[in-house]
Amino acid sequence: MTARDGALSVEGQLLSFDGEIFRVETPFGVLTLDQSDVVCTGPGCPELTAYIAELDISGDADLQAGLTPALITTFAAAQGYRVVQRIELGVGTKFELFEPDTGQQVGTFRLIRSAELGDGPHIHLSREDAPWSDARVRIIALDGVVAAATDPKVGTTVDLFAVGQTMQAEVRDWSLLTGTDLPLDLYLPRRNTKAGATLEQWFLRDLQIDSADAVWSGARIGQPDVSNPLAFGFTALSRLGDGPALGLEGACGAAAFPTDAAIQIGEYPMAIPVALYRQQGRLPRLAREFVAYAASENARDPVVASGLVPLALFEIPFATQGQRLTNAILQGIPDAGTEMVTAFTSALQGQSRLSIAFRFQDGSTQLDAVSATNVERLAEAIAQGRFDDRRLTFVGFSDNVGESPANLRLSQRRAEAVQAAVSRQLTESDAEFVDLDATGFGEAVPIVCNETPENRRINRRVEIWVDQR
Repeated sequence: MTARDGALSVEGQLLSFDGEIFRVETPFGVLTLDQSDVVCTGPGCPELTAYIAELDISGDADLQAGLTPALITTFAAAQGYRVVQRIELGVGTKFELFEPDTGQQVGTFRLIRSAELGDGPHIHLSREDAPWSDARVRIIALDGVVAAATDPKVGTTVDLFAVGQTMQAEVRDWSLLTGTDLPLDLYLPRRNTKAGATLEQWFLRDLQIDSADAVWSGARIGQPDVSNPLAFGFTALSRLGDGPALGLEGACGAAAFPTDAAIQIGEYPMAIPVALYRQQGRLPRLAREFVAYAASENARDPVVASGLVPLALFEIPFATQGQRLTNAILQGIPDAGTEMVTAFTSALQGQSRLSIAFRFQDGSTQLDAVSATNVERLAEAIAQGRFDDRRLTFVGFSDNVGESPANLRLSQRRAEAVQAAVSRQLTESDAEFVDLDATGFGEAVPIVCNETPENRRINRRVEIWVDQR
């Protein structure tokens, strides 16, 4: 390897080349050298014009059948590549990408079943936890567990505790939900899926159901059958189809509806992140471009077509926030809380809330996976100039556990922590064109009832508000 200016030369064994970077074992250790800076000579040098980027993609079976192929084909179309899909017996499906003018192949993306790391670049798309201990993660979409029923008498919401009592009853009927004694056919997702685990954890922990076995006993597996008038149950939002999803109403009367906005902002209690995990180390440029595309708003169409909720950054005017104030009133605001709601209204009236929020891992100041991705998304939007000459206010809230003054201080500290996390990702020039501020309102303006651990987690949040143009 010789520097292009001839100033330095080194010999060694070529370990790998990814189309951009040589890794060479030398007497001085392993060196990484940019191919644009050096000239490679010798029998071990690759043919630069013939390099084909390769990427193995594993993941959930339904994502491998729908979302992942759609992401590959739409990415290729956006980049101007021609795609050839091939199925190899014993190997699986692979997508070959070609330059349309020259016919030169530039990449091969293989869909594989195993998440076990091999020798080549590898990413994994899944609702489950990371398959590798040192994986890097980016949330690319959201799913959720939703309630559905075929009987229109159920209405648009169901009482959570009535649902819990009905699910664990030895003889299930509609008496607690619609007042009739007709039998109820309960449909549930498989327990070994992320949807099943989310439902089980949520009901066990929050509704204090004694036995998950009793809940699943006798239940039908799968989404509620629209042709069955006695059907009620829970399913993944991505599997719901065209049927309506019900809101979940707590004891205080506040309801959480599984709208795209509520799931995206984290205000629906059974949201499920869809993550893109990537191994440590450098991916080929084409693979990096694919990962960036999958995590961007440009991938909205394939995400929506797969029944998932896309990540999008948009503004929600203050005038549409009436339900939140109603929820606060329903929970019975103490005198101090009334003052904070008034302060909240005075401070933010006329501003818009961004469709992004930040929450923390249980008992920690560490952001959860969705929020960590949101830090990157917000920093990228600021760097792109989307909020130039505007003020972004990081607004913290707490649950109602503890004394109000302590909750107010905690909400302020968390708002400042998120502001600092975003600021660390900005260059000086990025931050020059936008004003960042932080404030807290304690336990004022809860999203949902504070009666369960999951609901309290939802209420402990940091929102982003932006002044009007």
